[in-house]
This record gives sequence, C-alpha cells and structure tokens, in this order.
Amino acid sequence: MGKPHFTAVRVTLSQLAALFSHAPAQTGVLVTVALSGLASIALWGLYGDLLLPNLGVVAVIEVLIVCYGGFVAALTASLVRSQDRWQVESTLTLRDMLSGGSNVAASVQAGSPFHAGQLRLRLEEEIAKCKEYATLLTVVAMRLELPGEAPSRAGFTQANFDVAQLVTSHRGALVCPTALGMFEYVFLLPNCERRSARAMIMFVASAMKRYRCFFGRAVFPDDGEDADTLLRLATEECGMLHNSAA
Repeated sequence: MGKPHFTAVRVTLSQLAALFSHAPAQTGVLVTVALSGLASIALWGLYGDLLLPNLGVVAVIEVLIVCYGGFVAALTASLVRSQDRWQVESTLTLRDMLSGGSNVAASVQAGSPFHAGQLRLRLEEEIAKCKEYATLLTVVAMRLELPGEAPSRAGFTQANFDVAQLVTSHRGALVCPTALGMFEYVFLLPNCERRSARAMIMFVASAMKRYRCFFGRAVFPDDGEDADTLLRLATEECGMLHNSAA
C-alpha cells in the first residue's frame, strides 16, 4: 500500500484578504473555529490537571494541537480552493461580458458585437416572460470613471474584471452583464421595479466604490415595451448624468 498523498496548498495574504472580502460567511466559520480551538487548548492547559495527572494533560494537549492544526489547515485549503474556483468563474464571466467584435465601443443598435446581440436576445426573452407572467423588468446602464485618471486600456481591463467579480458574486440578481464600450456596461434586473432597482443600483455603486458610477435605468412596461426602447432610454439617461457631471 502506497503512502497517502497530500496536496500542499499555499495561502498568501492576498488570498486570505480575497476570502474575507468575497466569502465572509465561510471565513467567519474559519475564524470562529480557530479562536475556539485556541481557547479550548488554553483552558485544558489551565484546568486539565483537575481531571488527569500532568503527563496525561500534556498528552491530551499534544493530541488537541495536532487535531486543531490539521482541521484548520484543511478548512483553509478548502476555502482557498473555493476562492480559486470563484476566480475562474469571474474570468469566465468576464469573457462572456466582453464584446468579441473589433469595434468594442459599438452600440447595441449597430448590432456588430456578438455579445451585444446576445444582450438584445436575452432582453427580448425577459420581456416575453414579463408579458406572460405580468412581472416587471429593469434595464440598467452603467458608466464608470476612475477619479483623477484618464481613460486607458489598463484601467478598462481592471474595470471589466471588477465588474465580472461583482456579477459572479451576485449572479442571480445581475443578469446578462455586457460591456458596450470603454467603461460602459448594461445589465438586467428581472422581477425588479423602480424602487428595488434603485436599491440595487446603490448596492452596485457601493461595491464599485473605487469608481465614480453613473447609472441609467428603464423599467418594463412603464418606460417601454420593447428591447430597443428600454436600452435606448437607459443608456441615454446614463449618458446625460455622466455629461452633466463632466
């Protein structure tokens, strides 16, 4: 029988910071287990001699330390692997979000970017569902700016990944994110009326706090009943707010 094989997992400070940022519940469990384990070992060291002789107390402490270290290491490794999967999902979301066309800044109406066309198809599907089930839908256009920095390809790349990470963490709420141009995005909020959309927009702005965020929204059926009208109204409102702040 061969020796068991253990895969080493290296945990860096940046990985731990990402874990606390994107998986607060799981990392909360890790911190609770770590602190509880240390407290248990310390209490046994102080009061264990009430139950066992000193030699027995030391032996139990050694066993507790080994078990504690192994459990915390295994839990940390599991969380890091989960974080790695999350990063992969974010990258896939980024790939789906970006236009595959050569003219990245082309509008949805121009129809040249593949993913912008996919956005229209998805929006038409959502509108059909709304008509069938008498529900609401909000189309949100978003524009980002880095304060004090001129628009650049590097900044655009970082913004894309930041948006992809946000969408991956809230996949059920932010639907069909699409990059229409430099720092310009559109996403859908199914079953969301104007007030709920405003709350979600405030959440997105808070999550993207390193940027100046501008939003436009259009609600089906109040503002329009077809995809082109909703997209046009949302992007026009976003553009007017951005221009007025310039």
